[in-house]
Amino acid sequence: WRTDSIKVIWNELRKKKPRKGAITEAVLLAIHWTLVFALIPWHIIPVYILLSGLITAIITTATHQSEEMFENFNPDFVDNQFRSTRDATVRNPFSKWLWGGMQYQLEHHLFPSMPRSKYPALQPILKKFADVNKV
Repeated sequence: WRTDSIKVIWNELRKKKPRKGAITEAVLLAIHWTLVFALIPWHIIPVYILLSGLITAIITTATHQSEEMFENFNPDFVDNQFRSTRDATVRNPFSKWLWGGMQYQLEHHLFPSMPRSKYPALQPILKKFADVNKV
């Protein structure tokens, strides 16, 4: 996902009209990797990458842990997403930063190309949809 993030932002910046915030995202990504290579000793960087991968795996597991086992085929994609993914509740800025937007798994599964900065606004809309449709 590290190289994919760079590839996605690179492709976005090459468009005639990049999306709002793309330049800021690219600058922050460049600052991040500059600081990693400037401040972390080279022999520690693999540990840093493995540790961040472990944290990502733990977060992903937590939001998929309660997935239902589907006995029969269900062609309803939206229903499947509501039944098989879970959002996580984060209560402080550090947790929000640590989860990096992955606390919005349902929103991500339903709208994978939506910028994650939009997920908080989408959450109450999906809650209302679920209540109305009893999913």
